[in-house]
Amino acid sequence: MKNQILLFLLMTSVGFLSSCASYINVFETNIVPNDSAMQSRVIEVPSGSVTMQFFGDYCFENIKKDFILISNREVRKIISKTPELGQGKQVLFTYTDLPDYNNVFGFYYPLEDLDAVKKRYTLKPYKEHFNGMIYVYMHSDYTVADVFKQVNGGIIRFLIISKQTGELQRQAFLDNEINELYFVRN
Repeated sequence: MKNQILLFLLMTSVGFLSSCASYINVFETNIVPNDSAMQSRVIEVPSGSVTMQFFGDYCFENIKKDFILISNREVRKIISKTPELGQGKQVLFTYTDLPDYNNVFGFYYPLEDLDAVKKRYTLKPYKEHFNGMIYVYMHSDYTVADVFKQVNGGIIRFLIISKQTGELQRQAFLDNEINELYFVRN
């Protein structure tokens, strides 16, 4: 009986600790100097590193709570509603310093290729590229762009949470921010 109680307490505390995981953290990303207004950042993933360019309004070094659109609990809900992709590792959090724009969460999955992602989603991709795809859906009042890119040794997933005031702003966000940043420039 004692062992059962100890086992129950251990399982409860492990579940509690994992449910309290924070997605909103500073992740070290090395800056790659360049001559453009874009920021080049090196994101460390288990299979090596990925260099990405971000627009100049993305913040990496500190977190200003006024610009965080979504809670850890809501991020957990979004992740739990999307297909299970196996054991992922968070590798990035960044945001724009505009109160109504976006928060970006980056995850790495040791999947073989993009077909492994496609097979798990029932949604049709919003856009497909030779090295990735974008799924778009709503969560509460937020537009969620789920971007998957093939990288060396796996898949990197950018979960972008944004809040727009109308369909025109939403479309501009998807075309000018998501497609441009994650596929045209990277």
